[in-house]
Amino acid sequence: MEYKGRYKAFDASQIETYPVATRSNKVKLGNLVFPKDVAGLSLDVSQQVRRDVRAVAEAVVAARRAGKPVILFTGAHLIKNGLGPLLLDLVERDCVTLVAGNGATTIHDFELALIGETSENVPAALDKGLFGMAYEFGYINTALSVGNEQKLGYGESLGRMICDEPFRRQTLSRIAQADSPSNFLHPEVSVLAACYRRRVPFTVHVGIGTDVIDQHPSFDGQAKGGCSGRDFLLYTNEVTKLTEGGVVLNVGSAVTGPEVLLKAVSMAAN
Repeated sequence: MEYKGRYKAFDASQIETYPVATRSNKVKLGNLVFPKDVAGLSLDVSQQVRRDVRAVAEAVVAARRAGKPVILFTGAHLIKNGLGPLLLDLVERDCVTLVAGNGATTIHDFELALIGETSENVPAALDKGLFGMAYEFGYINTALSVGNEQKLGYGESLGRMICDEPFRRQTLSRIAQADSPSNFLHPEVSVLAACYRRRVPFTVHVGIGTDVIDQHPSFDGQAKGGCSGRDFLLYTNEVTKLTEGGVVLNVGSAVTGPEVLLKAVSMAAN
């Protein structure tokens, strides 16, 4: 990003990257939890928790049968800890009408779709200046730049990169190196991809300096903010449909999820 102000800015062109395939990761495809894995689980939870889970499930089913919205906002750890296939299953079964998350949520999903691994081993990389420096994070930045040019949202831009070959070619032609992956090896485990295929909005609500993609020379703050800003309007539009009822779920987002909902409710009420 170019800066012409009075202060001294960090020169991101000095950043050195490495292929993501060489990175040490803690979560691999074998660690993912699929719906078939849950059926046989014996969970030691209280009767109150069981009642609460059942009440939520019944509310979701009732809302969808009545054609009412079900919004699910998730933090990054749901995807990072291997539970993405459970959310993907809800998308495929039309149980949710919008998925929302922060930037890190999509980064873990992107990594799983691209190489089938995620959750970088941070302690092994941070003191060497390698944390978050995998070259392929530039794919996300470039997809957002292309998406911003086309006035798309954040989640839609990343979903298109995974699912839409012409869009992917357009993106990778700007950023991919000779030894970089040109295809996503595991789109079947990607919530972004499932949402794009099913025409379910995946809205992404970001900050600047909060994600590893911001560390790269390819980072474009205008694109990141522009695409996320459009997603906020998509999210708010879904919130307007809650007037006659519906369900909002928050999984592991203690700050961003509630704050985004608060502003969207205010806008919808206005």
